[in-house]
Amino acid sequence: MAASGMLAGCSDTFRVTPSAMRVTGYRDTLSAFLVTADGKRLVVLGTQCHYVFDLPRDFAVALAAPGRASPNIHFVAFETDRGLTTADYWLRLSRDDAPPGSALRERALATGFRAQGDALEAAGTIVGMNFQPNDVMSSSIPQVPGHPYDVEIRERSVVFGQSVLPRSPVRMAADGRVSLAGAPLTPIAVTAFDVVAKSNRQAP
Repeated sequence: MAASGMLAGCSDTFRVTPSAMRVTGYRDTLSAFLVTADGKRLVVLGTQCHYVFDLPRDFAVALAAPGRASPNIHFVAFETDRGLTTADYWLRLSRDDAPPGSALRERALATGFRAQGDALEAAGTIVGMNFQPNDVMSSSIPQVPGHPYDVEIRERSVVFGQSVLPRSPVRMAADGRVSLAGAPLTPIAVTAFDVVAKSNRQAP
């Protein structure tokens, strides 16, 4: 799925400045996962970068499951490439989340979920952008569920240049509310993050 909307516009601000070819690596602690009310964007706050993803319809369905503090979300890959990030994901709705005959179950099946016994599962890849972090941190966001994930970013730099990322569009108001380009954000929990993240830069 290609990045769109705000992400496409932000791509114009991504540029390359000269530097020597090199191989580097760094660690990032991903401490908060937030979504817009319409379920169309996911924001991941890291200490090294903020990541903003466009979400497919099946994510919105999972987020709409009633009576749950969070959907069953499992990330299995996380890779950055010159300011863009892709993440492979796995979603699961239990029988209690989407009972047989319910409107949610029908909607989930229509958006790509497949039956696995009484449960429904979906998998895919999301695409987004990396941003320089600002002063919005998970420690200042109330009721962030889950726990931080410490991931290693392996970066193979084969380009005569160094990435300069745009500043994060995530904002926090005086009352503590967090937003993305004016759209309110709500924290969610991620079930698992089994990944050694990779960053590959290739010559244009």
